[in-house]
Amino acid sequence: MYWRRRVKCSNLILLIILISASMFVILKGSLPHILITRIFADERNMKESRAMAEDVNSVTNGQIWASNYTKAKYGRPITGKDHLIVYNRVPKCGSRTLLALFEQLKNEKRLATVISTQGFHVPRDLGFAGGQRALKDRINQAIDQIKHLPSAIEGHFRFHSVDRLKNPIYINIIREPLDRMVSQYYYRRFGDGQTSDRFLKKELNRVIDSEYLNQTFNDCVLSDRTECSNPRITSFQTSFFCGIHPNCSIPSAWTLAEAKRKVDEDYTVVGVAEDYSGFLSVLEKLMPDLFDGIAAKYQMQSEGQNKTESTKSIKLSPPSPEVRKIMRERLDMEYKFYEFVKERFEQLKINVGVMS
Repeated sequence: MYWRRRVKCSNLILLIILISASMFVILKGSLPHILITRIFADERNMKESRAMAEDVNSVTNGQIWASNYTKAKYGRPITGKDHLIVYNRVPKCGSRTLLALFEQLKNEKRLATVISTQGFHVPRDLGFAGGQRALKDRINQAIDQIKHLPSAIEGHFRFHSVDRLKNPIYINIIREPLDRMVSQYYYRRFGDGQTSDRFLKKELNRVIDSEYLNQTFNDCVLSDRTECSNPRITSFQTSFFCGIHPNCSIPSAWTLAEAKRKVDEDYTVVGVAEDYSGFLSVLEKLMPDLFDGIAAKYQMQSEGQNKTESTKSIKLSPPSPEVRKIMRERLDMEYKFYEFVKERFEQLKINVGVMS
């Protein structure tokens, strides 16, 4: 009797152990995952974005798009003419030169329309998220104006996913970070060769205190003024490509990773202003039906009228070696993004047969 009870007890204990082990295996995979998903969803998404951005950093077998991201568009040829070009141009990166070429294509009936979002001012009381929603509404209004393709939408706006249209073509140009920042600094004070006095005073000078209007960039940096030290200003191009997510306005490793991901995932090409003719030649190679001959037009334009010179900021005073050293540190994330884009672009030129 004693042994029978002992065997039954042993069997019961064994059964309990087996059930407990099974539950542990099930819960080990599911319960923590559920809790983490609910509590830390945003952080998990950020880590996934970082991991994806690290993956698209790889350049293997002569390819420049993501090895494990099948939807990446960077460097992929595009045929046909029924396309919408989205040029969310970065300020002070030579965009007016490209717009002038767009106008030539439009006059030749090779572009149906070129719609601008410029002149649309986001009310400051909307905040960042509200302002970006208002800007996206403006972009949708611009899309409504397009009746025929190929067409283009242009303006100084952060990356927006134009989800109303199938496969829009994103293109852009960035610039050496310190050069762009210095140019922007003086442009806001003195304009350029195409700036009217009215526009200068009404639009550009309005955001600058009068006591700082004549301050040099060197003075701004050495006095540690916000205009030359605020991380949101010193990460401008990176945040521009990162997009409209609220976290994009906060410089971080995630912001940089997301900006890199957008370049690979959404843009057909991002060039550098220091190699403008190379950028136009790449446009020709990737999209011959749209941009055939655009590099030659640029050359003729440069010989006839130096558009680039007329859009350079006035009274620009170059930064001193001391200021360059300070700004190199402040612009660290910008330089990481710039070098990423430049490396991509140089590899793309090799792949499509554009000589440096």
